[in-house]
Amino acid sequence: MNKKRDRYLSMGIVMGTIALLANTGYGIDVTPGDDLRSIVHGATSGETINLAPGTYTVTKQMNVSADITIKGAGKFKTFIYNTGGPEVFRIRSSNVTVRDLCIDATDCQMGIRIKPSSRNLTVTDVCIRNAISYGIVSSIGWPTHGLEVTGCTFNNNGFVQILMYNRNDDTRDHQTESVDKMTFEGNVFKGSLRLRDLISDSGNDEDQVGTSHNQSLIKDNDFLKGGKWQYGTSEGKGFVLTGNNFYGPGENAQTYRHTIHTEQWYDNSTFTGNFIENSTGIGGLHHLSDGDEEGDIGARNVNFINNIYSTGGKTLSNGIFGNNVRNCTWDGNDFTDVLVSNFKVIFWQGSGDNDYVNNVGLNGSVREN
Repeated sequence: MNKKRDRYLSMGIVMGTIALLANTGYGIDVTPGDDLRSIVHGATSGETINLAPGTYTVTKQMNVSADITIKGAGKFKTFIYNTGGPEVFRIRSSNVTVRDLCIDATDCQMGIRIKPSSRNLTVTDVCIRNAISYGIVSSIGWPTHGLEVTGCTFNNNGFVQILMYNRNDDTRDHQTESVDKMTFEGNVFKGSLRLRDLISDSGNDEDQVGTSHNQSLIKDNDFLKGGKWQYGTSEGKGFVLTGNNFYGPGENAQTYRHTIHTEQWYDNSTFTGNFIENSTGIGGLHHLSDGDEEGDIGARNVNFINNIYSTGGKTLSNGIFGNNVRNCTWDGNDFTDVLVSNFKVIFWQGSGDNDYVNNVGLNGSVREN
């Protein structure tokens, strides 16, 4: 056996493997001034595009059509601008990751648009700011599946910061009964006075179906004082909200100022350990349901456990309100800092069979019709 020859043969295999990895682009290093759009369009499955610190400007949206990672040098070190719209990134492939960079969508309608062909997009430690309409949005008439957003900052994206289901009146035939579980954890939402922060518009006004979100997790986020609704759904089911701080609408926010707004059918969800405030003196803490358009379908099987509610020293007309609310539970919540002229909890039009146990500051301020 020729050990010397075998040694050189082994070295050749190793070098060939390294060359192969280099040629397949497992790491593509990019610096400001490079043609980022062409690089993104040419990337193939499994590659990572590493963006050095600095500013990158493109003149049209970048189409991500392979399961790649686009990685910057830090949330406030690598900046991407698109001067030509309509969005900065258009995600077409599944299992894409965008991380450690800032998307400035000043000249775009959207920061990230998710096409129906995409699932399991991961967005980590990213700043998305200044989009005219949406920070992250699914295509009109379609939901997102498996979206994971962690450690991000959303700032001043004009209409909705994250729209996880984009129901549209003209495309209602696309309603989906179930979406893959999503995760939103450790993010900061802040911005203008007209926007909504985290929304699933999953309703269909003509069908009593609703969309299960399979216990999608909304955890440890800070929703800073600003827009009219900080979390909301239409016909959404199956959410877990825990450890979030909802600081509520701003004093100059649009009408219908509800810190949380879950209209029409809201089912099988849990709120636990959240801080929920509305200190504007207008609107409410939680508009829990509005079943008029849904054949009197309202809220069902929603549990509120160990939350703290506050009106910030201002007086609201009512705190938590809605119609047709049944089989829901309030357990261990603190209403001490809630000031209202009527009721802290009021439900009407077919409401009943709800449980109130171990709450603080709620006695004598509940009404159900």
